[in-house]
Amino acid sequence: MKLTEKIFATLSLIGLTLNLLNIPGGTLLMIFSISMLSIIYMYFGFAFFNGIRLRHIFKKEAYKGVGVWRILGSIGTGITLSILLISIMFRIQSWPGASVSLIQGALFSLIIFIVGLIKFSKSKSNFYKRIFLRLGTLTGVVIILFSIPKMTLIEIKYSDYPAYIDAIKEARSNPDSLQLWDKVDLEYQKMMYPEFTDFDNSPK
Repeated sequence: MKLTEKIFATLSLIGLTLNLLNIPGGTLLMIFSISMLSIIYMYFGFAFFNGIRLRHIFKKEAYKGVGVWRILGSIGTGITLSILLISIMFRIQSWPGASVSLIQGALFSLIIFIVGLIKFSKSKSNFYKRIFLRLGTLTGVVIILFSIPKMTLIEIKYSDYPAYIDAIKEARSNPDSLQLWDKVDLEYQKMMYPEFTDFDNSPK
């Protein structure tokens, strides 16, 4: 599964970059690759972090020498990494719930890091090194993204569409105004479908 992880991690970085540059297909690639990587960590973390191949996950002998607590730690780490990935995706897309996911992921990361550090000081196992590497990397990305104001990300992504950026700023200054949010939707439609004028299915 390490190769699969590397493939989807690479695709996630490419998709994230294309998304920020507002290049067509970037959003779909980012959502797909991050979602797949999240699934791998969430549902197969117990095997992945213990070096158990996918085809051996149902074989009892594959878990020889792997304790219950290590299995539980792997599951917890997988869930945490999955939450961190989702929070990154939500942040990039400016979707609601990003901050909640961040808090959850940060809390779980702290717990796992403290417990892992105690265990590592005794065993020096590569098992904990693998966990620290991934937790550290994703936590670092999350911290960077959440230290950047939301509007800055939007301005970077939609730098070629100032009317859309201005509409968002205006709507956020008065969030209760449905009229302003309708304007945001209108500007988005103009940006995404420039071949239409009145958006009534009538081409130019």
